[in-house]
Amino acid sequence: MARWHSYALVFLVACHTDPSRPAAAGPRPPDGGSVATVPATDPGHPAAARPAPAVTRHHGAAHYAQITQVAVASDGTAAITRDNLGGLRLWPTLDGTEEPRIINLSGAVDFSIERRADGLLAAIVDGSSGGHLLAMGKDGRLTETGLPIDPGIQSLTVIPGGDRVLGVGVDHQLWMFDAGGQPQGSLAVRSAQIAAALVSRGGAIHALLRTSVKGKPGLALAAISAAKGLAESGRVALPIALAPQGAVIAALSPSGARIAYLGQDAAGGSVRLVVADAATGAEIAIPDAPAIQTPQQTALGWTADDALQIASTTGGWRIAFGATAEVFGVAQSARQTVPAFGGDAMIAGYGAHLAIQRGDQSLKFLGYAEMAPTAVSISPSGESIMWITQAGALVRETIDGSRPDVQVRINGEWHGSVVAIDDHTALAGRNSGVIALLDMDSGKELATMAVSSSTPIVQYSAARKLAAVMAQNGVVWLIPVDRAAAEKLGKPIVVADGAQSFALLDGGDAALMTYDASWKGRTYTLAQLQKGVSASEMKKERWGGAVQSYIHDRAGRSYVVNGAAIDIYRQGVKEKSVAIEAASAVAVSPDGRHLAVTTQAGSIAVYDPSGTRLFSVAAGTFAYGMSWSDDGHLLAVATQGGGLVVDADSGTQRLESCGWKFTLDNQVPSQFPQNVPTVCR
Repeated sequence: MARWHSYALVFLVACHTDPSRPAAAGPRPPDGGSVATVPATDPGHPAAARPAPAVTRHHGAAHYAQITQVAVASDGTAAITRDNLGGLRLWPTLDGTEEPRIINLSGAVDFSIERRADGLLAAIVDGSSGGHLLAMGKDGRLTETGLPIDPGIQSLTVIPGGDRVLGVGVDHQLWMFDAGGQPQGSLAVRSAQIAAALVSRGGAIHALLRTSVKGKPGLALAAISAAKGLAESGRVALPIALAPQGAVIAALSPSGARIAYLGQDAAGGSVRLVVADAATGAEIAIPDAPAIQTPQQTALGWTADDALQIASTTGGWRIAFGATAEVFGVAQSARQTVPAFGGDAMIAGYGAHLAIQRGDQSLKFLGYAEMAPTAVSISPSGESIMWITQAGALVRETIDGSRPDVQVRINGEWHGSVVAIDDHTALAGRNSGVIALLDMDSGKELATMAVSSSTPIVQYSAARKLAAVMAQNGVVWLIPVDRAAAEKLGKPIVVADGAQSFALLDGGDAALMTYDASWKGRTYTLAQLQKGVSASEMKKERWGGAVQSYIHDRAGRSYVVNGAAIDIYRQGVKEKSVAIEAASAVAVSPDGRHLAVTTQAGSIAVYDPSGTRLFSVAAGTFAYGMSWSDDGHLLAVATQGGGLVVDADSGTQRLESCGWKFTLDNQVPSQFPQNVPTVCR
């Protein structure tokens, strides 16, 4: 069975370098060898389809756009985030032990989350005023329930404890729901409009009410009883009204004894911080109160009844309430969004990460150190996937999750290409002009070989245990690979015929096909290569056609994207043209039975050789590269929005990888999201 890997556009860029070099020019291989003896075994035929594994693995759920909104559980242990493309993530923990999960709801405008005895409960309002409850059990399973409310929901707040949810309707009624979404009572407040429903960490409920006194705007705080249904149990006037426009910025202290909000007097003065007693409405004086210059970029959060935190784009403060209120300046955390508060933590978005600042002012970042893949290879068995990330790390993971992920990073270097030799071994090209054989269970190097090309492109035949490497422009090396041998990377056979593209072949004696800068092709048998082929002999037996193609299958066919068609050639002669949707790249299964094209709309469409469209994968972003399994039944795709492995016959997703190396540390993240839709669900 032959190993096959197609790099699509990455391959094109890497190989099409300087066609002007002499065809016979080439480096001397390592150890002074020029010809190596390799076994000329029959690669046979593609194996029969393997049965699908019982489990489809979903791995990683990084944001692929900048986080813009954060909601945090009152105890500071879980969060929901939204990015600027509308993607939602549920963060079950904030200690680095559990990866975030994708929430498949679009257009979220308001959300809340709390921990409960058996997991988590989140409440979400979408852009059409629909309400949704999302429960996560201890087994990690997510279940969603819609709220049956008409005319719609304005906001939802989960009550601490996670057994009830308080809602504000667009008709300014208060609603209470149980955790299953069933209404438990409603309340229409009198002579006021609900500006916000506030819930303290201890479960006290208040409604912040916009009122009018002699035609002037006012503000009141109503205590709400939820013992039997919903009822207003008291109302007090607050010192000044809310600012007339923008979001309501207010927070109750943990017991509900105090309220802090940003208000503005009737004369239209500057926005200022107000702290009042929730039972009497009396304002609590704050000498030297901070000036709020950017109210819509300011957040308030209580860490205790006597400790208020303020975070603004112009500063950060903590107010301690004792005999008198004292204001302390605090360090600004790294953030790009308005923060949310929970427990003793202030949590904000920083790119695709969460910036978490605790009460001791320690700052840590939670998220993925490695995100989008740039290359991928499937092992011959189809069980292991080797990814290369944008930061140049090499990651091995398994479709069924039977082995832990392994990541290989090299200080000062990065990986640019990879083929999976087997489930445990990878052959990778590095930017330093080295190919390395790696044990992917431990990440250790088994052998290395220097070549002249940076990030060399590699193909591999599992049956022959033979790798083909573009060692430098115009020169291909065939290298025996056997991790069980004393010399794991054997002496190479050098083919210095000016090759601009190449392919290892199946069937018959032909082992290698090359195309030079003039797009003249030639095939070589192993016997010829073992004997040695001179520069003059390399010019013989060539065929023409001037067909620029970097994509070939194992039978020696070449594939050229021609607008809305793929032209298929064999030895320079056009065999057929297959109609497709307009595409920018193609990857072909080893036997030519499937054609995967990157459409100009960003999706991956798979066709059979007759032009019948089998299925499409909504990649939504540019596909860097694709790889087929040896038997042609699995297709892996590396895109800007994450990695996918799909069943090539049905399109069923078998693996989703949208983030690796999930960490909580104090290092400021250096990698920012792509601002592209993710391919993961």
